[in-house]
Amino acid sequence: MLIGRAAERDRIEQLLDGARVGRSGAVLLIGEPGAGKTALLKATVEAATDLQVVQASGFEMEADLPFAGLDALLRPFTDDMATLPAPQAEALSGALGFGPPLPPGDRFTAYVGALTLFSIVAERGPLLATIDDAHWLDPATLDALAFIAHRISAEGIAIIMATRDEPTAAIEHGRGIERLRIDGL
Repeated sequence: MLIGRAAERDRIEQLLDGARVGRSGAVLLIGEPGAGKTALLKATVEAATDLQVVQASGFEMEADLPFAGLDALLRPFTDDMATLPAPQAEALSGALGFGPPLPPGDRFTAYVGALTLFSIVAERGPLLATIDDAHWLDPATLDALAFIAHRISAEGIAIIMATRDEPTAAIEHGRGIERLRIDGL
């Protein structure tokens, strides 16, 4: 049970309620280490029993591996990749290491593939994606998440990311991502 986080939990519940009725949105939890971001993510997952849930976490040692974080988010849905349009499936497969390498400069098609894949999954029911320690995600994953968050609207997708105070370039500047400051109690 979380104590002292009623306002934050209310905002997150609004995001989940939106996903339940087909609205999409993204929230970035920002705070110092130990402020309670991970506890909020855990409580959110526990409350989302009626949503499909996928979770990922950034790791410092993977911060230089392109698409490592996106792989963690999409791996449960790799069977659905066969339903993507061929160019998106090929680009996303290449980005995630399942197919021929992604040609340099062709990240856009992989990002569109990830967005389409999330949308396909959300057709089966609302989807919650949580990402902890986003500050340790690789830049390609951060760019993909910013791309997705900017474009979702009526798919039933809720994305919640947690990061430290350090700037997270793509996410910090991503449109469509609400920022929620998490201060220590």
